[in-house]
Order: sequence, then C-alpha cells, then structure tokens
Amino acid sequence: GHRLKAISSRQHQSVALLDRECTWCLTATPMWNRALDYCGYLALLWKTEFSIPADSPQKFPPGVTPSPAAASDPLEPYTQWSAVDQLPLDGKPYYLLDPRGLVVLARRGKLSTANGFLALPIVLRLSSLTREAGNQMIGPHGAPIVIGDDIPRLHISTVELRYTRYTQDIHNRVFNVLSESLYGPPGDASATASAASADSPATMNWATFRMLCHLSVSPKLDRFLRRSPSSVLSAEISRFTERGDDHGFGLFWSRTTEDPSASVPTNLVAMARYLAHQSPRLRYLLHILVQQGVFDSASSQPRFLIFCHWPLTMWLVQMFLGTLPIDFVVVRAGMPNSLRSNAIARFNDPSSSTQALLTTYNCGATGLNMHAQCSRIILMESALNHNSLFQTIGRIHRLGQREEQRAWLLFMDHTIQRYMEFNNTTKVLPQIAAQYRPFLERQVPESTEDRDATIEQLANQLLSHMLGIGPDCADRLTMEDYRDLGLKGKSKSGRQYSLRGSSSKRTAGGPDHTPTPKRIAKFGGDGVDDEGYMTG
Repeated sequence: GHRLKAISSRQHQSVALLDRECTWCLTATPMWNRALDYCGYLALLWKTEFSIPADSPQKFPPGVTPSPAAASDPLEPYTQWSAVDQLPLDGKPYYLLDPRGLVVLARRGKLSTANGFLALPIVLRLSSLTREAGNQMIGPHGAPIVIGDDIPRLHISTVELRYTRYTQDIHNRVFNVLSESLYGPPGDASATASAASADSPATMNWATFRMLCHLSVSPKLDRFLRRSPSSVLSAEISRFTERGDDHGFGLFWSRTTEDPSASVPTNLVAMARYLAHQSPRLRYLLHILVQQGVFDSASSQPRFLIFCHWPLTMWLVQMFLGTLPIDFVVVRAGMPNSLRSNAIARFNDPSSSTQALLTTYNCGATGLNMHAQCSRIILMESALNHNSLFQTIGRIHRLGQREEQRAWLLFMDHTIQRYMEFNNTTKVLPQIAAQYRPFLERQVPESTEDRDATIEQLANQLLSHMLGIGPDCADRLTMEDYRDLGLKGKSKSGRQYSLRGSSSKRTAGGPDHTPTPKRIAKFGGDGVDDEGYMTG
C-alpha cells in the first residue's frame, strides 16, 4: 500500500482502473512521508454518492448546531466529528473522505499540527483499521491479549555530535557555497526563501542536497566527489568495493588525501584513523561497538544492523568496518538476489560469527526481519522522513524478539541535518497529534489562549521523547532556515556557541539546574553520553 499514498505520483490511478468490488490496502503506516500522502488512499475510496449539500443537516453530528461563521469554516466539520466518541450506525460522515477537503486544510502543501490534531482522527476512523502495540485483541482459545506485551523494551537514543572547530571551519566554507544553490537559481535570494518555505521537492537541487549530506558525514566525502571524474552513482560505488581486500580504500585515499606525496596507509590502524579523522559519526560508531562488547572474548556478542541513506556513506562505513576485527555483511542496491539472500541468511544464522549487517534505508527498511538474532540498530544518517525511520527501527522490535533492543540515531549538529530534522518533524507532527489525540486533549484545556501552538509544542515533546532526544538538545522546530547552522547565540541549555562551530562554555542555570552529566568520551570536540545528552 505504500506506493498508493502520495497523490502526486498518480500511482493510485492505476489501481482505480482495476475491476474490483472492494479496495484493501495493507501498510505499516498510513502516512509514509507527510499527512497529505493519505490523499492517495482517499482518491481510491472516494465515491460521488458520498457528497452532501453544503446546508445538509448531516454535515455535523446530531445535536450540533454551529454558528454561521463556524459552519462556513472548512475545518469545523472535521473538528466536530473527531470529537464524537461513538459514530452513528447510519449516517456516517463519509463526505469527509473527499481528498479535496483535506487539501483545503493544508497550507503550502503542509498540514499544520493543529489541523492534523482536529481533522485526521475522523478521517482515519472512517477509512482504516489499526492494530498497534498496546491494543487488545483476541488471542488463542479466545483469551484477550495485548499486542506487543511480550516484546522486551525498546530503548532509542538520539546522539548529538559536532565537528571540531578546525573541521567545522572546513565544513562551513563548503557549506556556504553549496547552500546558495540548494533552492532556486544561485543568487536569487527571493526565490530561494520562497522555495524553502514551500518545501517543494520539485524546487530542491537534489545534487546539491546530496553533497551537503555527504559533507555532514565527513569533508573527505565532499573532496572525493569533487575529485571524481563522474557523478559516483550506486553502481560505480559497488565496483569500488571490489578493489581488493581493503574495500576500495586505496582509491578513496588517492582522491581525498591532502598530501599526494604521502604514502597510502597500509596497516588497519592507520586506515581506520584516516577514515575516522574528520568524521565524528565513525568514531561514535566505534564507541558503540566497544561499549556493547562486540570485541569482547565472550561467546555471546550482540549483533548490529547499521543503516545509511546514501550509498557513498555506506561505502565509507564499509571501509571503516573492514579495518576492525568484526565479521560483517553488506546488502546494497543492485545486488543479485542470491548474494542478498546469502548475506541475510549468514547474519541470521546463530552459529555464524557475523556481527553486523550494513545496508541502506531503501534496501532494508521494509524488507528485513532480523529480530530473531539481532537487538541493536545504528542509524548513521537521518532518513528522509520519520515514518521510514520508525519502520527501520521496527526491524528489531516485533513479535518473536526475546531481548531488550537498543537503537542509536546519530545527529550531526551544525550541518544540513538540522534542516532535515526540521522537515521530518513538521511532516510527522500532524500524524503524531492525531494518533495521540486523547492524551493531548487531557493536556490542552479548551481555555488555552494559544491552543494551536500548545498542541504543536506538546506533540513535538512527545516525538522527542519517542526518539530519545535529550532535554538539552536543540528544538527541531527552530531549525527552519537551512542556511542557519546554529553557530550563533545560545541553545536551550545555555550553551554558548562561537562562530567557529564548537561549544565554548555552559552558563550556570537556576536553583534547580540539572548537574552536567559526567563526560565519558570526546567525539567531534564535545563529549556525548550514551543517552544522547550533550556533556560539558
């Protein structure tokens, strides 16, 4: 059902042409990228006989008589029907399934958190059957059971990383040039600002976006792309990995070294150091592996799923893992089915020594069942939407899992990842607000002066809790300007940032100021503890 969601792709029209009596779509999440994706489903379900006159008494629930001003508000019918606990057996408001009605509530292609809170509950109730963890269902022998009650706990930690000041300077010089062409023609400030606000994929320069994402992983990746004679697509990267036992490290070094007269590193330690230099993500990856006992001599060691978004980033991680004493397999795009199946079977074999499977979101987020032998997952890069992220983590959190699970989300502050997090957050908040409406209703009294802002704030806090984002971490909703790297001013925690991109001090808080967590390691110029909280 995933491909039918986005109405812009028109794929739902192919299904609409089929001779069918009923339409059922099976999906792990009703909104893959953003709330308006649901219009693809609604376009299939909508029938002209659902329409009612504008002044029909069926427009509102029985007993509800809104004022003339409220009756003319396109949001009011959704609001009133969403507040009804038990829908009538006859006269259900199927007219609200008109996809055009949902589009009217959107602004610049986005549904606000408050409108999602008010409108989506009734739309979902009329068109979907949902089963999720915590719901009660009938189990064997007719006994009631709670879905997921026997699955051990899932711990999600968002870890905020930073470059050192020296590396941040290198990043900023390249970022300032690339960001000018991310939206619209270079130098056209008005077009750039308009496109960024509209968040339209058609106006984004995806080649520039790709380079900015690689820059946020390591400046060496940007250098590699600039020194490569071609655009370095996935098929070419696959050939890089076949260059000897070093997974193509020699080629990578030749295109990224700043001293061509130097000798290529030949021992594993030197190769690992070169790859991890200027890459806090790789250094923290090693920290996680060490902390979780991957290199211990114990007979039982955890297994890891490691996800990247871009094939070039996956190649960098593959080269780094190749320098470590760890047995791993790779699943990449274009891989023959036999090799893919063999890699997965090897990882899932309890008698094998394989401890990690490296892949991308596109290859493995929706097609791998690894919970039988794996309970650890590391997300090296942000997914392009939070629903993809949740499904990726769901690879290890499902029925049959016997161990507590851990998931680490690596966030690189002061890079394009800030803007990615803002977009992902604003797209998923309407869905969060609708899904947890009963909880949010208890937190937001009707008399609240700015109810819409309060709903958005609470939904954002709920999302932060779900993703393990610490209280000292920057608010994702403040990262709207993609050109602002957050290097100026102060964070919520009182941390002062210099223009050079690294923290200089933490100012004292009030009487109930929380003590600074103890530093356990230094990555990218600042310590980061295992729960994702920045240390001083």
